[in-house]
Amino acid sequence: MATTATSAYHVAQLIDKMMSVDKDYRFMAVNDLMRELQTNNMRLDDDSEKKVVRMLVRLLDDNNGEVQNLAVKCLGTVTQRVKEAQAETLVDALCSMMVAGSDSLRDVSSIALKTVVGNLPLSNPVFVTNLMKRLVPKLNSALEQTKTNDSVRLEIVDIIGDVLSRFGSLITSAHKETQKVLLDQLLLERPALKKKATIALSAMMAVCPHELFIDTMDVLVERLTDAKGSHSVRTYVIALTCVAKSNGSRFAEYIPKVVPKVMEQVESADDDELKEALLQYLETLICHCPREMAPYHERILKIVTADLTYDPNYSYSDDEEDTSMEVGDGDTDEDDAEDYSDDDDMSWKVRRASAKTIEAMILSRRDQLTASVKSLGPLLISRLREREENVRVDIYNAYIAILSQARLVVPNALAAVHRDESEEPITIGTTLFSPSALSEEQQQLLEAIAEQSEPLLKAIMRQLRLKSARTRSLSFELLAHLVRTLPGSLAPYLSGLLPGISSAVLDRSSGAPMKIDALTLLSRIIKSHDHSVFAPHLESVVELTIGAIRDVFYKVSAEGLAVASLLAPVIRDCGAGYLVPNLFDAIFEKLKINDIDQEVKERAIYAAGLFVATFANDMPSVVPTTLELLVERLRNEMTRLCAVRALIMVAESRAPLVDLSTIASMLLPTITDFLKKNSRALRIGTLHLLEALLLRRDLVALDSNDLSQVFAELPSLSKESDLQISQLSLKCITVGLEAYPARVAPHLTPILSAVILLSQSALLQGATLQTCLEMIRTLVSDPIPGKPDFEELLDQLTAPVYDVANLPRQAFQSISAITGVVAAASGDIIKVRSLAYKLADQLQNENSTDAIVLFSIHALGELGRRCPKVYDDFQLEPENLIIPSFNSNSEDLKSAAAQALGALAVGNHARFLPFILNEIQTQPKRQYLLLHALKEVIGHESTSVVPIEVFRSRISEIWPVLIAHADGTEEGTRNVVAECLGKLCVIDPHGLLPELKALVTSPSARVRSAAVTAVKFMISDEKRPVDVVLQQCIGEFLQTMTDSDLNVRRVALAVLNSAAHNKPSLIRSLLDVLLPSVYSETKVRKELIREVEMGPFKHQVDDGLDLRKSAFECMYTLLESCLEKLEIFEFINYVENGLKDMHHDIRLISYLMLIKLAQLSPNQLVQRLDKICESLKAQLQIKPKNNAVKQEIDKQEELKRAVIRVVLALQKIPDADRHQQLSDVLALMRSSSELRALTEAVQRDAMRTFAVGDVPMETI
Repeated sequence: MATTATSAYHVAQLIDKMMSVDKDYRFMAVNDLMRELQTNNMRLDDDSEKKVVRMLVRLLDDNNGEVQNLAVKCLGTVTQRVKEAQAETLVDALCSMMVAGSDSLRDVSSIALKTVVGNLPLSNPVFVTNLMKRLVPKLNSALEQTKTNDSVRLEIVDIIGDVLSRFGSLITSAHKETQKVLLDQLLLERPALKKKATIALSAMMAVCPHELFIDTMDVLVERLTDAKGSHSVRTYVIALTCVAKSNGSRFAEYIPKVVPKVMEQVESADDDELKEALLQYLETLICHCPREMAPYHERILKIVTADLTYDPNYSYSDDEEDTSMEVGDGDTDEDDAEDYSDDDDMSWKVRRASAKTIEAMILSRRDQLTASVKSLGPLLISRLREREENVRVDIYNAYIAILSQARLVVPNALAAVHRDESEEPITIGTTLFSPSALSEEQQQLLEAIAEQSEPLLKAIMRQLRLKSARTRSLSFELLAHLVRTLPGSLAPYLSGLLPGISSAVLDRSSGAPMKIDALTLLSRIIKSHDHSVFAPHLESVVELTIGAIRDVFYKVSAEGLAVASLLAPVIRDCGAGYLVPNLFDAIFEKLKINDIDQEVKERAIYAAGLFVATFANDMPSVVPTTLELLVERLRNEMTRLCAVRALIMVAESRAPLVDLSTIASMLLPTITDFLKKNSRALRIGTLHLLEALLLRRDLVALDSNDLSQVFAELPSLSKESDLQISQLSLKCITVGLEAYPARVAPHLTPILSAVILLSQSALLQGATLQTCLEMIRTLVSDPIPGKPDFEELLDQLTAPVYDVANLPRQAFQSISAITGVVAAASGDIIKVRSLAYKLADQLQNENSTDAIVLFSIHALGELGRRCPKVYDDFQLEPENLIIPSFNSNSEDLKSAAAQALGALAVGNHARFLPFILNEIQTQPKRQYLLLHALKEVIGHESTSVVPIEVFRSRISEIWPVLIAHADGTEEGTRNVVAECLGKLCVIDPHGLLPELKALVTSPSARVRSAAVTAVKFMISDEKRPVDVVLQQCIGEFLQTMTDSDLNVRRVALAVLNSAAHNKPSLIRSLLDVLLPSVYSETKVRKELIREVEMGPFKHQVDDGLDLRKSAFECMYTLLESCLEKLEIFEFINYVENGLKDMHHDIRLISYLMLIKLAQLSPNQLVQRLDKICESLKAQLQIKPKNNAVKQEIDKQEELKRAVIRVVLALQKIPDADRHQQLSDVLALMRSSSELRALTEAVQRDAMRTFAVGDVPMETI
């Protein structure tokens, strides 16, 4: 950076050049100055600042326009570098020039002043405040002068609006004077001036003190009341509309005063533009104050119903009620209507405003959505014939709003379509739905929409005959929303719709956007309808798909390829293989081209793979060439992942069985190479492809040295750092051992080394562990050349127990499970029994290390689980070997003993289950561990498809034992009992649930808690027989949310949360009763806060924290799964409480709820931005204490990141940026280097949401 002296010399040189007679010198001097300041290469002292400002102000009057414009731009940069004194000088000069200068100077001065205001440094609020306090009075004074002409007034008001929108909250002392001059401008005649004054006034009222807000509102309401003439009324209605948009919450109290008058004026007004303004006012209030406007909805509905049909200058002919369901060619009467023109006819503005008001009513009343569908749907459908396109677009948007809101109420209607033959379906429209998947409210909503399907389709088909591309595109968009809301609803109308779609795609005059809309609709229809309905129309659908694929615009071509892929199963199911060659020719054309858009490449590769996998027998001549092309695409880095996925489909195909012999030998070196790459997605795809190829036992060509090289790569992929890849590689090894043992055999040593290393991981469990066990089972049971014998293999696999120190607990379980699998797979009972004796000796040997004892006890249990016959003639009783470990001082050993005892009973109920039950009854000190053993048995049986009858007969013995311990003092014991009770109810719901329900009324809080907790273990996202019985009685369990005991209420909330997440249909009908209890638990209760002395310090302990946290977690889940049952404004009240909660976790949950609300209920959330932004701003401004520990600093940063995510979500809401409170938060985020860095980090994290190669799947 240059020194001050050097900078002063450089500035002097530049100023000399600025005074040159040569305009180019002046221009370059200003440009150089701006560049130096922007790159911080120049430091200005006080004298240099003064000279620079004076010269730039002088250049605003330069006779060259380019120099003037650059001087204006440079002033914005200078404003960020100069001190307050020179900034004041600059502002004073610009104000004087704007008021007293010539017309040209006034214009450039006003632009310069706007530039200065727009570039003031937000990081220096004191500087900005002082400068604005100097500027605003000058501007107000200029407006008060009667001699100021309208052009100057217009510029001044515009600048005042900019100042108020950016810094309104900093200059509250100037608000009163500003209010007066802005209100005065509304009395003038010039419309543009009144408009800008209105905008400035609304910006001020968003941040002004409440007293001034009331004063201003009183003036506006009084002027509206006294206004004479439509222009005057319209001025104040527009002003009130702007205020309502910027501050709906404070405006709400004026609704009873203003709205009745406005409705009267709407009903009586003759001026169409006034009527439009009045309707826009009502629309704004419905959007921004929906609760307060609810009492007026019925009257507003009558108004908009009348005004939507208000078209005094045009008569709709009777033949417009034509009910034809065919989309033909040629002109229609609507085309004539579109040609109708009357420049003086403003009635369309009234109809458009009515349509927007209707849309606002739909969006603001989700709780009344079914009623809105019934009352507003028919009206909108009848008006789709509207002659004015601008109005018609908004009518379409209003009906699309109905469907989009319906999709929020029924988020995934396609999943609710009937598929379970054991359940009697319900019919809604033409679609069969599963009654258990839909609540009564959801059924009623879908039925209301289904009733309108026929008139809606008739109206839309008429619109598809129009010339208007915009109308036709909107028709396609609306229908796409319809099939997502009500799957299968277009089945009866396909014969009428498909010609319109085909015409849109194949007509050369159609634009690309309309073609894409048409193809998107076709994709939606295919996804959401039964394949059989397409049988009569397949030829025309294939024809239009071919046309789309061959379209010259790449986006249309990509959509056409997507449709082709969706058509493959349809063609197969309809037996229309004769259509495949022509369609595949179009796909193949795109597949062959190298220099084509990436999206087209990827979709062509996918479609080609799918068609070969599905129709190889229908196009045998092109299959070899296509396979070679797919292999070629493997060699291109941009297309290799797609090619891998395409080849997976081909390799997995069995009908037809595609001949891969020509490419098998080419694939193996490529697979070996890909397994060495760093790309995780590529590795995963390659392993799937390898598995699919290995399962193809017909591929003789695979059996080669290249395959051996592939197996050589697999051991290095089986490691703890990526368990998914480990699982896939182990699966490939397993299949290889079965199909190509000779090729795997040379690599057994590294394979076993990888397994041994993996078995030592604390993370090895679940599916990866099961795959590992399956691989070991295959190795032992299959004839593999050179494999280790029984003892040698066990010595290798169990070596870590003896040789590796400090193994994690999970490693002992994994190695024991591997030992059990080796024993069971060997089939040699003598060797297994010998192993059992060895383990027993190790367990009883006093010299055995803790690790050996822990392994031995786990392994004894695994032997009993996997080969129970080993203990039939066993001299020692395994249960008596295990029980002494219950007295150990090691918690790990006691836990292992419980697990091993349970494993014995899993393998042999008859022998070991009675022993466990007897021990539970006779050994009170061991109950916790014995119950864990019992849980192992019950858990195994509850996950079995059909629990064996031997176990069922024991339930009557187990149940009383569990009930007896439900009142235990140990919480851990009660939790185990609850889990066992819940899993037993899954096995026998009809017999046991009534008994469990009876426990809810127990006088013991601990028993009630156990009974309610048990319900959580019955709830699963899968459909199970227990669901029907649980549906009938879950309400009685959830009534405990009002229990007197804190813990009972907490577990009841946990059950509600689990049900809402996994199976919301269980609790939807109960939410009206349950929600008040949930909300009541979100409040901080002072009586539950106690002080605890910790040495010299006093620490507060909140006993209600866990309960409160559970309530907020439950609210978040309900927001996702039961949105239609929530009264959003009431819900937001409690979210606001969470924002102020002192606990870190609760604030985080509240921020997550705000993000979700921004997506699901943006209109309602916007109304509460003032309070919400206040809390967000406060959180961003918190600074950690000087002596704060790292954990506290990290927590504060986590909260700030969460707030930034909320703000970024709020920014996406339309018109949210109009709210000054949100603008203030954004300004704060921009003004702080710490917050700017955090914002950038959050945005980078958001970009990484999906890993490379991961494709989010979209549901209908």
